[in-house]
Amino acid sequence: MEIYRIAPGRHEEFLRQIALYDRANAEAGLPPRQLFVHQGGASWDFMLLQPAHHTDEESAKLDAAFKKLGIPQGAKFFVSFRTLIAEHTDTNVEATTAAEYLKRLE
Repeated sequence: MEIYRIAPGRHEEFLRQIALYDRANAEAGLPPRQLFVHQGGASWDFMLLQPAHHTDEESAKLDAAFKKLGIPQGAKFFVSFRTLIAEHTDTNVEATTAAEYLKRLE
């Protein structure tokens, strides 16, 4: 789970970048990120839910899709993407139910 507060005036550009990354996911045979748009309360703008890790095969397909779409990779990705963000946090979560999780206590 990634929570973003976007740099002033960069919201549309951020969304366009995420749409491009989702296009790369589609080309790699992966699902798009789930996007949550802030409606009230805390100070974040967008939250993304996506897998934290990919298999080696999925990563190779994503790399190829990024190259095909002209998306920067590595350090260039980091520097480019960060121009859109004022603040960002990552939180690793597991989707489950209370009943499923309680079974682990047995």
